[in-house]
Amino acid sequence: MKLKNIVFFIVLSLLFYNCKDDENKKINVTNNIEELKSNKTDKVVILCKSKDSLILKSIVISDDTPLFNRTQTFLDSRIIDDALQFILDSIKTPQTIEIYCWDKNSHFYDIPIFISPGDTIHLSINEKSIVFEGEYSEQNNLLVELYSNSSFDYGRNPYKGNLMTYKLNTKDIYESRILFYEKYVQEHKITNVAYLETIESNLKYEYLYNLISPRIEKSDGMPGQFINSQDGINSLIEKENNNNQEIFKLNDYLDNVTIEDFKNNPQLNNFIYKNALNSFIRYYFEESNFPPYSKEKLIAEKAYIQTELKGELRDYAMARMIRDYTVKGFGYSKGNVDYMMALIDEYKDSFSNPSYKKELNELKDRLKTHNFYLSDSALDTKLVSKFGDTLSLRKIFHNSEQRIKVIDFWASWCGPCISEIYKSKPIKDKLAVENNVEWIYLSVDDNKKKWIERSEQLNEFLNVKNQYIVLGGTNSPLANFVKLNGLPRYMILDKQNQVIVNMAPKPSNIEIFERIIKSIE
Repeated sequence: MKLKNIVFFIVLSLLFYNCKDDENKKINVTNNIEELKSNKTDKVVILCKSKDSLILKSIVISDDTPLFNRTQTFLDSRIIDDALQFILDSIKTPQTIEIYCWDKNSHFYDIPIFISPGDTIHLSINEKSIVFEGEYSEQNNLLVELYSNSSFDYGRNPYKGNLMTYKLNTKDIYESRILFYEKYVQEHKITNVAYLETIESNLKYEYLYNLISPRIEKSDGMPGQFINSQDGINSLIEKENNNNQEIFKLNDYLDNVTIEDFKNNPQLNNFIYKNALNSFIRYYFEESNFPPYSKEKLIAEKAYIQTELKGELRDYAMARMIRDYTVKGFGYSKGNVDYMMALIDEYKDSFSNPSYKKELNELKDRLKTHNFYLSDSALDTKLVSKFGDTLSLRKIFHNSEQRIKVIDFWASWCGPCISEIYKSKPIKDKLAVENNVEWIYLSVDDNKKKWIERSEQLNEFLNVKNQYIVLGGTNSPLANFVKLNGLPRYMILDKQNQVIVNMAPKPSNIEIFERIIKSIE
C-alpha cells in the first residue's frame, strides 16, 4: 500500500475511534482550558466551531515531528455547545499541522494550519466551508484557499508516460501556487517572517517531492486523486530510455537541486520535506548504480548520509532509511535479517528523538517474528507459461523440490533486466550444474505479446521450461508480498523454499552471488 493511502487509512481508523461514545475517549477534561494555557504559554489552543457534532467528535490532528506516525494527541480537550477546545503541547517551533475530520454527509476535511508555540487559533467548519477568525485568520485562510483549489492540486496531475511533460505540468502548478501565494500575501499585508519562510519552504519541497516521486496510481480512498510512487523514478526513466532515442537528463528534470538545498534549510517538522530528503538521496544524490533496496544500495546510502549530513538531520535520514528498507522487504530474508538487526542496534540508542527509537524498536520486534516463507497468496499467484498453460508458483516449486531456486523478476521493456540476462548466462549455467540451482523467470509485463516477442529474442539465454508471465504483474499477490518495487529483482530460496535473500545482487556480480549460493546448505 502506498504512503498516501497508508496515512489515509490511519486517519480513517482514528476517526472511527474518536466517533465512539465520549465515555470511551481517554482525554483529560479540565474546568478551564484557557487557564491551563495561561500557566504555560508555549502551548497551542485551537477553538473549532461547528453545527455538525460529528465534525467535532471526529477531529484528528497530524503533526510532522515524529519519524512517520503523524497523529497528534491532545493535552486537553472538551466540547462545549457547538465548539471543541483542545490544547497541543508538542509544538516547539513554527510549523504547519493538519486537521482531519468528517461531517454527517461523509465529506472528508483536510485542513492545513500554521501555528507557533503560544498561539490561539479560531476556526469554523460548516457544510464544506472552512473559515479562520481572529488574529491569525489571514495566514490560515490563505492555506485553505490554496489547498482547496483543484487547479493547484498535484494529486490531479498524474504521470501519463512522458516525464518531461509531467514535469512541465507539475512546474505549472508550482508556479501558479507561488503567484497566488505572493498576491495574497501582498493584498493582505502578511508580514510574519516565520510564516512566510515556512510556507515558501512547504511549496518548494512539495514541488520537488512530486518530481522525484511522480504520481502514478489512483488513490484507493480519494476519487480523482493520484498518489506519489514510493518506488522512485528509476523504472520510469528506464522505460522512457528504452522507447526513445534521447537519453533522459535527470539533472534538468530535477532543476539541478543539490543536497545543499536540503542542508541549508532543514525542515524536520515538515512531512513533505522529510519524504523528499530520503527519496532524493536514494534516487539522485547517492550515485551508485546498485538496485534500490538491495544490501549494496543500503550500505551506499548509509555511507552517504554519514558523510554528508550532521546532527538531527543525519539522525532523521538514517532512521528513515532503515524504516524505508524494512517496509520494502529488506531484512525479511535469512540472508539479510542479521545485518538489518545489527544496523538497528548500531543507531537506535544514539537518536535523541524518542519517536525514532520507538519506531526502530518496533521494526526489530517484527523482524524477530518473521518466518521467511512466502505467503499462501503469493504461492498461489497465477502464472502463464510460453505455451499458454496456467499454473501457480506453488506448483513450480513442487516440480523443483530439492533444488535451490532463484526467481528473476523482469519485463520486456526493462533494459537492465535484458542486459543482465545476456551477461549472466555463464554463471547461471555454472551454478545450475555445480550447485543444483533452478532459475525461474517471471515477467511482470502488462502486455503478453511483447513478453513473448522479447522472450523469443532471448531464447538461447533463458530457460525455456521456467518462463512465465505473472497475471496481475506488479499488482499480483506475489509482487505485493515481496514488495516488488523495481526491476530487475532477484530472490534466492533454499531447497525448502525459505527466502534466503529477498533482494539479491545481480548474478553478474559473480563473487557475491556465488558466495550466497554456496552458503546455502
